Formats: sequence, C-alpha cells, structure tokens
Amino acid sequence: MAFDGIEITNRGRNLLAKAEAGLTKITYTKFSVGDGKLSGQLPTALKALINEKVSFPVSRLKIQSENVVVPGFDFGNQGIPNGFFFREVGLWATDPDLGEILYAYANSGEGAEYIDAQNTSAVLKKLFNFELTVSNTAQVTVVVDDTIIYATPQDVADALKNAKDYTDTQIANVKVPDATTTVKGIVRLSADYKSQSVTTVPNSKALFDLYNIVPVDRGKVFQSNFNFALGIGVWRVDYPSLNPATDNSPPGAYPKGVLFVSSVNVTEGLALIQKYVDDTGGIYNRVRTVAGTWLSWDGLASKTYAQRNLRLERAVEFGADVTGAGPAFFDFHTSGNAIDYDSRIIAEGGTTATGNGKITIQAATTALTGKVETSGQVWVAKNTQFGSSSALSLPIGDGDTGLNWFSDGGVDFYSNNSKVAALSDGVFKYYEADGSWKVLRDEINNLKQSVVDGKGVIAGAINGKGGHVSASNTHAELAAAITGLPVKRFASGTFNGQTASASGRRQSVTMPLSVNSMGFTPSKVYVHVKLDETEGTLWLDAWIPCSTSAQGTLRGRMNNTLALYGFVQQSGGFTATMQGSYINDYAGGSPISRITAYEWEAYE
Repeated sequence: MAFDGIEITNRGRNLLAKAEAGLTKITYTKFSVGDGKLSGQLPTALKALINEKVSFPVSRLKIQSENVVVPGFDFGNQGIPNGFFFREVGLWATDPDLGEILYAYANSGEGAEYIDAQNTSAVLKKLFNFELTVSNTAQVTVVVDDTIIYATPQDVADALKNAKDYTDTQIANVKVPDATTTVKGIVRLSADYKSQSVTTVPNSKALFDLYNIVPVDRGKVFQSNFNFALGIGVWRVDYPSLNPATDNSPPGAYPKGVLFVSSVNVTEGLALIQKYVDDTGGIYNRVRTVAGTWLSWDGLASKTYAQRNLRLERAVEFGADVTGAGPAFFDFHTSGNAIDYDSRIIAEGGTTATGNGKITIQAATTALTGKVETSGQVWVAKNTQFGSSSALSLPIGDGDTGLNWFSDGGVDFYSNNSKVAALSDGVFKYYEADGSWKVLRDEINNLKQSVVDGKGVIAGAINGKGGHVSASNTHAELAAAITGLPVKRFASGTFNGQTASASGRRQSVTMPLSVNSMGFTPSKVYVHVKLDETEGTLWLDAWIPCSTSAQGTLRGRMNNTLALYGFVQQSGGFTATMQGSYINDYAGGSPISRITAYEWEAYE
C-alpha cells in the first residue's frame, strides 16, 4: 500500500494551537485502520475513519527534531476475523475540551493492500510510523501499552551508539585535580611528620612519630619551629642560631633558652600563650588566638593584641605601685576609625581617705539600663561658669536652678534662686506674680467649673435658636448642634445688562427674567433695574424687590414706573417679569421707553 501524505485534521490543528499556546499538551492515544474510500470528503474535515476495521495502541514515539515527532504502531492480523483492504489509517489524540479526537488521517485510495484474516495461513506483521510536524513549544506525549513495545534493530543500534558516545565523552572529560585546603582532589600520603607540604597528608607512621615526640626528646623544641610548640609545658631550646623567617622564633632572641607554653580560656574558646626566656635574660611573649593565628612576639603586652575578651579574677587595680598623683583611664575603640578613643573612663584626684576620687565618663551618650542610686548630690548638665557649688539636691545647669528635697514627701522647685513651686504631701503649689500661693488642684477644678459654666451659656444660646442641648453635652456635641441650626442662604449674580425697548411711543415695555444657578429655592429677590428712553434720558435707577407674596413697584418723575411681578419659585432659581411704563415727558412728549436689568440678589 502507498499513502501520498498524512494530513492533520481541523480538530487536530485546533489541539496543536492549544498546545503551542501552552494550554495543554498533545497526547497520542491510538491508531485506527479501515477500508473506507474518499468520495469527495476533505480529509481535514473528518472526525472519524470512513469505515474503521481495527485499532492499535501507539507503541513508540520518537522526537526526531525540534518540531518533528514520529509516533508509530505495530500492525498485525491477529484477532482480525475477516480480511479487508487496508486503505485508510488515522491517529487519535486527547483534546482537553472534546475528549478523544481524530488528530491525523491518511488514505491510500486504489493502492490499498488486502489483509488476510487471522485464521488463514498468512501471518502478517508490519511496523508503521507517522512523521508529523509540531511547534517546538508544544509538549508531546503518548499513551503506551508497555506489553506491546519492542525495539527495532535500528532502535537497538541507535541506543548502543548513543550510550557508547556518552560514556566515551564523560570519561574523556574526567579530570581530578590535586587536593588543596579549598579544593577536593587527589592527595598523597607521607610518612614525614615534619613535612610542610600543602598537597600531602600524614600516614599512620607519621602520626605515630608525632605523638611519641615529647619535650625532653633531645632537649629541643618540637621540629625546630616555634609555631608547632603547642604542648603545654616547658621546652628547652638549644640551637646554634635562630631564624625568625623559617622557625618563627622571637626576633633578636638568643638561640639558647627556655620556652613556656600555657593556655587560657577566653569567651570564644582556648588561646595559647608562649613565653620565651633566653639565657641572656631576654623575655618574649606572644599569643595564639582561638582562630589559630599567631600574633607577633610581645603582642600580649601591646595594644595590637587582637583577642578582645579577658577573664580575670575578682579585682583589677591601676596605679597601685606608681608614686605620684595622676589620672588613670580606660580607652574604648568601637567605631573602627583611627582616632584616640570613642569612649573613655578617667579616674583622677583623691585624698588620704578611701573613695574621694573622681570618675569622668567621656562619651556622646551614656545609657544606664538599671536603677541608679546615690546618697549624694546629682548635678545635671553642670556648667561651672554659672556657679561651682549649689545647695540644691538636684541642680540643673547652674547652681540656682533645680530641685531641693526638704522633708518626707516635700520637694521645692527653684529657678534663678527663687522658689517657684513646691510639692508637699501630695499637693502641688505654685507662686503667682503677686507672691501668693496657688494650689494647682484647686486651680484646675476652677478651670473645669469655668468650662462647664461657659458650656451652659453656649447651650442657652443654641436653645434660643431652636436647638436642644445642655451644659452636660460635650464640646463636639455643642459644635454639631450649632452646625445644625437653621440658616437662611443667600446668593447673587448678574443679568449682564439684559435690556428691552417699547415697540413705539406711548407704549409700555416688558422683559422676562430667569435664574436657575442657585443651590436653593429663593423666597425673595432684589433686582438692580433702570428705566430710560432711547434718546438717553434716565428716569429710574434703583433696586426693586419681589417675593412670593408681593410684587415690587418703583415710581419716578412724571409718574414713570418700573414693576417686577409674576415671581415664580423654581428649583435653583426663579422667574419674574420686569415692566416699564411708557414715558411721560414734559410738555406732553412721550419718547420710546427702555428697561435694563443688572445685578440680582436672592434669599432663601
């Protein structure tokens, strides 16, 4: 049989689009075989085989390239009761929305091959593969029945070649480095316990020799290097010469002497101390820190000693064996800056009596986390330029301002040597300018009563305007009551010189007025109006009122009039009619009448 090509169905293309968008993956489920003939149908529109005969599971899936996959199945006539022409074949897949769909289809037409039934003498076995193009972003899987999978000779050959190529590559890339203190790798064993190599390690013999070396052996320091004299005890040093560069001995020391090695517990752990006394009287000290670092010789007695925690017995004395007076101090370096000190404690002065010295703490901030007790005077922010002595218990700044305790339960408050307040038996008093005492509690009570009385006055005023409050209401409640009192609103605007003229002589003139821009409905308005004639003579210029209950009328010379009537309220404004009489002029004349409206004012 011969298939011209494999076409992905419309449903298959939709599933491929979903997979490319990352919404699902493509899972091939089975192959179907039939003998159906195409009679005008489009293969892409098919949803099933034309006449399916038998189906087979997908037995393999090969990823041939980034966007080409090859699923396949093993065809046989076992279980086929009747022979048929193998003309059409379809590949099925799972759609997350439709379920199992016909994904791809092929038809050989007249090139179909006849397949015998199972009970004939012909036993048929064929391998079929579909080569399909998919997006390199689509994930493709297959539902496989493990019981029917077997490898083709080419599969086995490819697998063996791939395994050999991978193994050869990995073996060729294996490179084991020499081991260091930071890198794992190949190390060599050494029986020389004296070796200083960084790439060898001691074996059992080297360790045996090491542990059997004792201080008395040959009367010499362990392996002739002071850095390795770690055993606690006394070591005899007897060499023709010393070389600090190679044996880490004290610079300038005589090559014969005694080395004392001891240990001390500090906060971080155990530190070692070496003291070398040579035969000429030279004494040299150094420390090996908890971290294993040897400091320079004589470092124990210098400021460069890096071990910052020192554990001592109960007492430390400074200057006990020094003759002559002078300060003693502690310096603290905490900022990491190259300065004299960050904080300092200075002790100075004193007499022949115990405890008469002075302690000064020099620091930007002194923080005390516990209780401070004193049986003497405490001076806060003392400034001696204002006086170096004070009779107060707690002077502040100078000697005449602060607090003075005078009896049980009593404290006086002083300012510039004047007593301005006092606390006695729980009562706080203060001086008025006239020199009289005022009890703070009484004054506060008087102030409270004054506030209550004032609230009563305000409540009366609110109730007089229609409110309902009392002096017991809070200030916020009184304020809310005031806000809620009825208020007549006011608005104003302009008609921008709106004007109208009579149609002829001895004719009156009217003009409608309208406003709709207010936030309330007015009950009364005033309008600035003018009555004149077209020749320019002014007869009336005034404000005219008008309301829901009365119209406004103005009369001028020669009984010429202006009227505002027809007042109608509307939401946000009003409408009214303005009327001017015809003009009565002297000597019986009657020019043409003209009216003009200017500003307006409205009241709720």
